[in-house]
Amino acid sequence: MNLENVLCQINAYHCILHLPSFRAVVSSNDHSGTLRCRAGRTATTPSRLKEDLVTPDMAGHHVESMIARAHAQKRFVDDAGWRFVVGLYGRYQNLLREQNAADFGDLLMWPTLAMLKNETYRYRWSRRFTSVMADEFQDVNRAQFLWLKMISEVSGELFAVGDDSQSIL
Repeated sequence: MNLENVLCQINAYHCILHLPSFRAVVSSNDHSGTLRCRAGRTATTPSRLKEDLVTPDMAGHHVESMIARAHAQKRFVDDAGWRFVVGLYGRYQNLLREQNAADFGDLLMWPTLAMLKNETYRYRWSRRFTSVMADEFQDVNRAQFLWLKMISEVSGELFAVGDDSQSIL
């Protein structure tokens, strides 16, 4: 399934997704990579939150919980960087909506969330596939895995293809 098909999926069911229909897709390069904070530490961009299926409304609570867990386990976490990303994420999403656009993370996050919440929607998409093949499976993130699992639910046929030189044994 290519980006145009996913955009079509979002537009066809935008009322279930609680989103406007989109006319443009913004390249993931527009916000990928890392952000440098004043202290020189790096923080993850909004794309990381989208990969974890965290919406802008959930981001503050999600990040604060993550920070609290890291502190409890005495692990380093860039508190200021993550809090900065929460604010950036909300502003970034507002900008996308104003431009009636979506980025790659949106094309994956919103349909996946809709499939998790709406069984009819999930079935409607899953029944279209007799089998699903995922190439470069070793690089699949949480959102991609859940999406693949749900669109292969009816057939039960999910084929994972990976690069054995990138596996961890």
